[in-house]
Amino acid sequence: MLWALMAVGVFAIFAIWPKRAQRGVKGKKDVPRPLRGSWVVREDQGRRLWEAELKERELDPGSLVPLGTGYVLPESEMQHVKIVGTSGSGKSMVIKHILAAVEQRPSQRAVIVDPDGGYTRLFFNPERGDVIFNPFDARASGWDLAADVGEDYEARHLAAALVPDAVGHGGGMENLRAGAAQCSNSRAARRGTVDARVFVSRGDAQRRCRARRARRGFSGCTIFCRK
Repeated sequence: MLWALMAVGVFAIFAIWPKRAQRGVKGKKDVPRPLRGSWVVREDQGRRLWEAELKERELDPGSLVPLGTGYVLPESEMQHVKIVGTSGSGKSMVIKHILAAVEQRPSQRAVIVDPDGGYTRLFFNPERGDVIFNPFDARASGWDLAADVGEDYEARHLAAALVPDAVGHGGGMENLRAGAAQCSNSRAARRGTVDARVFVSRGDAQRRCRARRARRGFSGCTIFCRK
């Protein structure tokens, strides 16, 4: 199973519970009963539901992925999870517990996007076969951005994916043109010459600037895969 953790945070007060959890088991009778679908419950209600569900299905909590004060049921593991919370509310701790549980499952894999490198420091294990995709990390697996760009359209797609165009007045292509001129002129200044290509071939200047912007987009961001 592939776990993809994108934007995550903590919201411990509420939990979403599947309708099947209400089946006449002690601990579930005082929980609201919708006609269909899922519903929102308080943390204490969610805890009672989890405990009753584990007992009814004879599930071992140690085999489940923790989520706050409860667990992710096996049939819910492939669904999206969004954890929301303010600074200091415990978002990172919840994510660490989730990753630690996934780490205990040798047959499962994970793709982790780690902007500040915190999860890489905790979970990256090259002896296990983990792979880092970051052209600016010495431990990376030789990923060269230039090797993925053979045509102009590939450079455009890569740059657009990493650095989307700005929105609003002065955004979009105007920002790109200004950036291309800045890239070219700064390069000319370092050489002590005037680079006329910014005026003669705007496309060439834009391509060079895209490559630099793509590099900045990757700087400080690590993606590693657990084999």
